[in-house]
Amino acid sequence: MGLLSATRDIVVVGASAGGVEALKSMAHDLPEDLPACVFVVLHLPPEGRSLLPEILSRAGPLPARHARDGERFEHGTLYVGPPDQHLELDVETIRLSRGPRENGYRPAVDRLFTTAAHVHRERVTGVILSGALDDGTVGLSKTAGTRRRRATRPRQRRRGNRQTSSAGRSAN
Repeated sequence: MGLLSATRDIVVVGASAGGVEALKSMAHDLPEDLPACVFVVLHLPPEGRSLLPEILSRAGPLPARHARDGERFEHGTLYVGPPDQHLELDVETIRLSRGPRENGYRPAVDRLFTTAAHVHRERVTGVILSGALDDGTVGLSKTAGTRRRRATRPRQRRRGNRQTSSAGRSAN
């Protein structure tokens, strides 16, 4: 699809080894005509072959494949970081490296998120589906427009015999 437009068209996703089901669910829910590229890092053992691209391709409408060094990325594709290599983003291409482990991992979620945010700034949306240790927290904070939201119910306060929520007050 050529050079990507300056919209939020780069999605970076991180998950720990237990995140395959969450990744399958995400892949299932993506639209067939997604106007974005999706980059996925999953913590896996360095040895062996990853079947994640095949799993994600079967789970949803978009094709998934292992990222290749120097490959130009295109909308509507899921790029998966191969085992034991960091997945990084350049201006229009993917970079793979065997740099030092970060937070004990290679590929590291932080490396993907940080390089994406550095190069593509406001075009990046970061998603952490599951996590191990702190991998992903630094990189997620660098993605533009990061808003921290609590996924908990509003705190309840008692006032006399009425309960009110910190999200809104009841009228007297």
